[in-house]
Amino acid sequence: MRLFIAIGFDNAAKKELAGSTLLLKNACERGSFSRDENFHLTLVFLGEIERVKLKTITDVMDSTAVSPFEMKIAGFSRFRRDDGDILLRRLEYPAELTELHAQLYSALKVKGFTLESRKFSPHITLARRAVLARGVSLESLSDVIEPICVKVDSIYLMRSDRTGGMLTYTPLHKTVLKKDG
Repeated sequence: MRLFIAIGFDNAAKKELAGSTLLLKNACERGSFSRDENFHLTLVFLGEIERVKLKTITDVMDSTAVSPFEMKIAGFSRFRRDDGDILLRRLEYPAELTELHAQLYSALKVKGFTLESRKFSPHITLARRAVLARGVSLESLSDVIEPICVKVDSIYLMRSDRTGGMLTYTPLHKTVLKKDG
């Protein structure tokens, strides 16, 4: 199973993100755009994991000691790629998000999981292999969108499947963040 731990969004935030995706679709020559139901923020990418390790992952998730927090989804940004960029909404986030990632990452490493070593760069992917139309800038697009404030009070273990060419994310476990940490 291909797994990751993520923050999900409520319907209001998903609706706002869908508007951002539509804006990008209209500003791009081409791209593969995220479906509304797939919006998330990846905390830790696990990759291909055997079913027998699920309990260890959920135990790590349930042992996190981070209180619920708020974060702001800000303007557009990108990760440059040769075959087209990954377009995203960047975040303005509190220390709690970094702490949540750090707790999950270090506990999973201790349990023997092999994880990516690149720097944590929280974002929400809206498009892959995207090419902006000539004369369009992400800065100008960022000027016409409003920030989205979201409350983070739970995290999810997600399974990623590609069925009929469509990427689908299925929640396998939910951990509610503890108010007292």
